[in-house]
Amino acid sequence: MSNCEHPTFCARSNKYDTYVVPTTGAPTNAPTNAPTNAPTNAPTTNAPTNAPTNAPTMCQPASTSTADAGYNDAYRGWYDVQGCGQCNDYCRWVGNSGTGGSPTVQLSHGSSWWSCRLAGNPAAYSSNGHFTNWSYPKCSSQGAAPPTTTQCLAKSSSTADAGYTDAYRGWYDVQGCGQCNDYCRWVGNSGTGGSPTVQLSHGSSWWSCRLAGNPAAYSSNGHFTNWSYPKCSGEGAAPPTTTQCLAKSSSTADAGYTDSYRGWYDVQGCGQCNDYCRWVGNSGAGGNPASKLSHGSSWWSCRLAGNPAPYSSNGHFTSWSYSKCSGEGAAAPR
Repeated sequence: MSNCEHPTFCARSNKYDTYVVPTTGAPTNAPTNAPTNAPTNAPTTNAPTNAPTNAPTMCQPASTSTADAGYNDAYRGWYDVQGCGQCNDYCRWVGNSGTGGSPTVQLSHGSSWWSCRLAGNPAAYSSNGHFTNWSYPKCSSQGAAPPTTTQCLAKSSSTADAGYTDAYRGWYDVQGCGQCNDYCRWVGNSGTGGSPTVQLSHGSSWWSCRLAGNPAAYSSNGHFTNWSYPKCSGEGAAPPTTTQCLAKSSSTADAGYTDSYRGWYDVQGCGQCNDYCRWVGNSGAGGNPASKLSHGSSWWSCRLAGNPAPYSSNGHFTSWSYSKCSGEGAAAPR
């Protein structure tokens, strides 16, 4: 037993020395369910993959060309045609027919046209027809920032030809800047032609304006192809926000042939029926004016609002789509 490490627990048999060693109860099995998989959904960094796409627009420099300053008027100068926030485009009227006035109204005039020395382009001219419309405000100078609001051009320096006296001549905001600096009226040798919303020429007369920023006494016959500007209360006034109705004609002549079509209409399109229309002439009534406007020597004619004339001329109207009203001054039917 001298070799027994733990004498207390050893016993001798008759043949062998038997050693009984106490157990300690230590765990025999390590945990089997230890995590075997590292997390698979570790946080990602989501670093930006797209650089900003709306980087500021780069401005092209002014054209290297300095040719042809163009006609001297209120419209030639520097513009921001490229839309980058810097006025590096020089634009003006060029050609052989002089200035054509506001490019917002027309872009060609006889053999002249509105042309630009475009930024980043060495060409002295943009071609006739390059622009189909114009809405850019003029800048204060080369390289300046474009104005945030439309600048109003001053009234024409011309004071020639007040035009025929009627309810239509006066001040308008043709340039569309919010100020009535354009003086418009009927001129020529055939008298007033009535409302320019109905016609813009009348025999040898035409509707013409002394346009703001333009020294010319007249806009040419054919300058306007339609008219929708309301008349203003006076020079420099703000344009009316609603269309003003002209009063009925001061004439009461010729009631016309009795039929279901004669009566009051809103020819001026202001919402009030102040235009008296009927068949006149020597061939009797011609029926529905929507179908025809002349009948033998008779024609469909109106005592137009704001006009002292008892008749609109034969041929004044080329079509008719106005609805008859319930009476003088009534609201136009919808």
